[in-house]
Amino acid sequence: MKFWFVHSGDVSLHDQIVTQVSLGILSGDLSPGDRLPSIRALAQRFGIHSNTVSAGYRQLEREGWVEFRRGSGVYVRDRAPREIAGIRPALHLDKLIANLIQAARAADVSPGELRARILGQLDAVPPARLLLIESDVELRRIVLTELNEAVKLPAGFTIGATDLPRPGDAKGIAAMTAQLPGSLVLVLPSKAEALRAVLPADVAMLILQVRSIPQLLAPWLPAPSATLVGVASRWAPFLAFAKIMLVAAGFEPDALLLRDASQPGWTSGLNQARTVICDCHAATVLPPSIPRIKFNLLAESSIAELRKMVRSSLTSERPAEPHCDTSETVTTAPPPRPASMQTQVHETTPWYRPAAASSFAHP
Repeated sequence: MKFWFVHSGDVSLHDQIVTQVSLGILSGDLSPGDRLPSIRALAQRFGIHSNTVSAGYRQLEREGWVEFRRGSGVYVRDRAPREIAGIRPALHLDKLIANLIQAARAADVSPGELRARILGQLDAVPPARLLLIESDVELRRIVLTELNEAVKLPAGFTIGATDLPRPGDAKGIAAMTAQLPGSLVLVLPSKAEALRAVLPADVAMLILQVRSIPQLLAPWLPAPSATLVGVASRWAPFLAFAKIMLVAAGFEPDALLLRDASQPGWTSGLNQARTVICDCHAATVLPPSIPRIKFNLLAESSIAELRKMVRSSLTSERPAEPHCDTSETVTTAPPPRPASMQTQVHETTPWYRPAAASSFAHP
């Protein structure tokens, strides 16, 4: 994974460490079991005090991102079983089935009950809509917009969303559960564990991976001096993460125009920026005369997987009228936007030559 650090003081080195590692894990740049650079190596490579690196790693440990292994180092936590490598598909499937039977026996599940549940899952009605479980209204708006633009669902499919209830919230859990029939449940990585705790055990969920920010930034480095760059979003974490990552990558803090798109007059001054980095929803309301780089949160691998699952569901019978009682639904065939509202991309001639960032290789 590539690391960028700046010592200007506008964004603390501690925050730069925590943000880059956590986003690296969410985007897949860092995989479960990957070893992070040692405290000493990271400190020496980037001229950071070892106490600062240690404090950053300890915060990541407290938040559940990494674990310290005595005498070995700091590693990304295993949040899911490792894939079984080097085993032929049939043997892999046999092993999965054997593991399921063994786990069922350990949980005192009878063979009859296990058989009935498996057959029930196989005979279940294929999903007729995508259901995002997410309570953050602005983040939900962004993800729904991306899904609607990228997946291109066929007629009869819808995209909806509902809140993630807290454990013990019987009313909230009941409201969520009522929307599950006929739905393919989607969740972002940071909410997967919380959703699993309240989701019925027989309901599967698809975890949507997020894009790699270092890979996005790499073609634009080194950062230009005195170039005005805008950042626009209604989602506060997007603005915070963008500032930390851009400053760490070498952009001047005073040259960043951060704009909360939910506030009146948010476009003020953006027409002076060389370009504006924004999420896909902010891109739809940004004045068409302003050039922009639209940053999609969802990884292409998740979009491809979702398209494949939707295509697979079309080969099975589905009810003519899909269950769709969510209060927030995005239609699958929106009218085309006028040409004046089409999203612009950054200029084909970059403002500076691409260059590789400093990096640590991970095994």
